[in-house]
Parts: sequence; structure tokens; C-alpha cells
Amino acid sequence: RTCYDLKCDELIDICEQQKDQNRQQNRVLLADFILEILIHNPKLLDDYSQLKRIVFKQYLNITQWVPVQIERPQHYPQTLTWQGSIDPRRLYVTPRDCTDKSYSYVIGSVCLITSLDIPLEHRGKIDLKEIKIDLLIKHLKTVIHCFMKCTPTEYKNEYSEYSNICKKLYDSISHFDTMEISKEMKMNDITEWIWNGQTFSAPSQVYLIEKTHPLAPYVSIVPYDFY
Repeated sequence: RTCYDLKCDELIDICEQQKDQNRQQNRVLLADFILEILIHNPKLLDDYSQLKRIVFKQYLNITQWVPVQIERPQHYPQTLTWQGSIDPRRLYVTPRDCTDKSYSYVIGSVCLITSLDIPLEHRGKIDLKEIKIDLLIKHLKTVIHCFMKCTPTEYKNEYSEYSNICKKLYDSISHFDTMEISKEMKMNDITEWIWNGQTFSAPSQVYLIEKTHPLAPYVSIVPYDFY
């Protein structure tokens, strides 16, 4: 037998043994080990025993085994809040307390991001936090707040990074229903949120040239640097 032939209950036993030892290096290896097995042993989640399969899935969901990304990713503004660095003691969380690193730039200030490199086709095997419109809008509010507090030097150094984050955010937000977006904007008291190339403006202060732009339902111009 190889490690990929482990059964659900055997893997749980290994996790518990490593958790009892409480060694940092072991926990890092354990997280990678679990991910590797989930990827290379697709039959694991189809264990011969339905009860064992359910217990295993529940175990993965309630156990703090997923490593948190503490450092900001590349091109993420230093002046923008990064949830992972707020409490550096919180190194491991349950899957539902974090989400995949591909969402770092659109919710990184309000949600923990895992440091695991999870292939796209296998993300469904780990029950990570679902990305909803409320998280995107809260992140947008934080982006606006942090940007407005920048000093002239910070503004100069991080202008392009903030601009890029806004583009990613607007693209993600545009996939949601307009009523949901408007509701969350009102709940978070956001009125000036359109990046105009220098700062943020209210939708009534800008107009849109290209009607196929994702923000078309809200504004009538988005700055040239968005095209």
C-alpha cells in the first residue's frame, strides 16, 4: 500500500496524532499531505463506508488544518488591510474560515486566505468559504478607506496597485445581480466608489463611454485607464 491508499479513518488518526504533537513544521506538512491525498486519491471521498465518508468530510470541515497566508501577496498595497496579518498567531483555521488565494485581491482585507495552492479542478473537495457580494462590497469599502488615508508618498508608490485591485473588484462585483449590489452598497453606506483615475467618485459624477463595460448599469464614464 502507498499513502494514497489510506482510508478515511486512517487519515483522521494521522491528523489527530500530528495535532497532539503540535509541531509547526509537522502541521505545514500535514496540510500539504491532506491536499495531496485529496487530489491523487479521488476514491477517498467515495469510501466504501458512507458513514466513514461523512465523518471524514465533517472532520475536515471542523478541524483547523488549513494554513493561513500571513504575508500580503505581490502587488497588494502595503497600506491596504490584509486580514491574514491582523492576528499572526492564527496560523491555521477550518476550511470555512478562509478561501482560495485566487481571491486575495478582491476580499483580502475582510477574509482570511489560505496559503495552499489548490488546483482549480480540485477546489470543490475542500469546503472553503463561499465568495458572496457582501464580502466584495466590504472589501471595496476598506479599499476606499485605506486609499483615502494614503500620504502623498504612499499614493505615488501604490497608485497602480490600488487601480489594479479596483479593476479586479469591479469585474467580480459585476457578476452579481444589480439589486444585490445596490442593497449592499446602501448597507455599507458607500456613495463614492467609482475609481476615476485619481480617487473615487459617485456614479452621478462620471459617465460611461463603452456600454458593454461591467459597470454600465451604474455609471454613464469610467476613466480611460480602465480600457
